Amino acid sequence: MAKLILGSHTLSTTFHVNHNGTLRNLMTATASRGGRLIEIPFILCTIGWEHIAKMAKELGITEISLCHFWPKGPDGVSLCGDPLGSDVEISRCFDTFVKIFDAVAKLRAGGITVRFIDGPTWGLLGHGYNLPEDILRYKVIRFLQLSGDLCAKHGLTLAVEHLRRDPEDKVVGGTMQMIRILHAVNRPNVKMHLDLFHCLSNGEDPVKMLLLGKSYIGYLHLHGRGRCAPGTCRDGVNWPQAAECINDINSGIEPIPALSEPFGKRTCEENPELGKGIPPMGPLTDYLDKTYKTFDELGFIK
Repeated sequence: MAKLILGSHTLSTTFHVNHNGTLRNLMTATASRGGRLIEIPFILCTIGWEHIAKMAKELGITEISLCHFWPKGPDGVSLCGDPLGSDVEISRCFDTFVKIFDAVAKLRAGGITVRFIDGPTWGLLGHGYNLPEDILRYKVIRFLQLSGDLCAKHGLTLAVEHLRRDPEDKVVGGTMQMIRILHAVNRPNVKMHLDLFHCLSNGEDPVKMLLLGKSYIGYLHLHGRGRCAPGTCRDGVNWPQAAECINDINSGIEPIPALSEPFGKRTCEENPELGKGIPPMGPLTDYLDKTYKTFDELGFIK
């Protein structure tokens, strides 16, 4: 039976992680319900990592995951590297990884477990590459191999997330494609980050994707259609069946992070693109109460 570590995501409260009180409230609300992990987007955080480690220890958070994505500016130019671009762009990506590793070291020095860099690390977010499919796939595989090898030197797993085909993911765009890529990458520390909202958005059956991906899944975002709380009426997921498949995951990762990633009001105000096509999240406490009640009923809270 797979072991899980439950948690929350900072995007549930804010886009830019720049306010101590907001982060403290999220950590407190999560820990009080049995969660022990917080996921933070690296490039959106301007609070000192030493301070975050101290806060987490104080509030009962034991682990932090650093989410990362490769953004582009309004002109379409990458902001911190393009994994599928030129050698110069790829070098910029590895320079960014060095900065992430520095954050990891600071968190670990403060007594916090850091095991994952997770997120859509395969290419520029929402970017359409004008390349033949075989060349594009080769570039994705090669970058993930190099990144995985680099992460391994720092004791990290790269949990790679595929997104909605429209408008976010014009490179992978589906669970089976992700599995094929990871099979070719063939690195023990490069795993799949499976988000059930993205499965539903891409017309996939979440339960079937959990079953097919059980040897590859190292990270889970668990919510339903529209990023609604697990167990919400008509959320599109058969949760008892999903729980059975989650318990059968055998990817070698233990415990597996399992959290929901709704986009909160402040996140959608700061970045309206993220809020397109999804209903308002509502109060954080209500969302977490529903989520953790469902997790408890499914046996995820021991």
